[in-house]
Amino acid sequence: MGQLIFGFWLVLVPALVIAGGIWLFIRLFSGGKRQAGDEEARIIQECYERLSQMERRVESLETLLLDAAELRRREREGTE
Repeated sequence: MGQLIFGFWLVLVPALVIAGGIWLFIRLFSGGKRQAGDEEARIIQECYERLSQMERRVESLETLLLDAAELRRREREGTE
């Protein structure tokens, strides 16, 4: 009888360790995907915000360049 109980624990303990390892492995990697998705969404949102800022800056520079070109054109027309 004692050998039967020992054999039972000899099978049960490794089975529980393996099952726990599989559960932990699945848990870690499924949570990692969710976390990676959140991180990717944050990065994409930050890129969008930075690109919007850059677009406003480029528009401002275009306006300045066009105004400067218009001013030079008027100066040339006035001197001729």
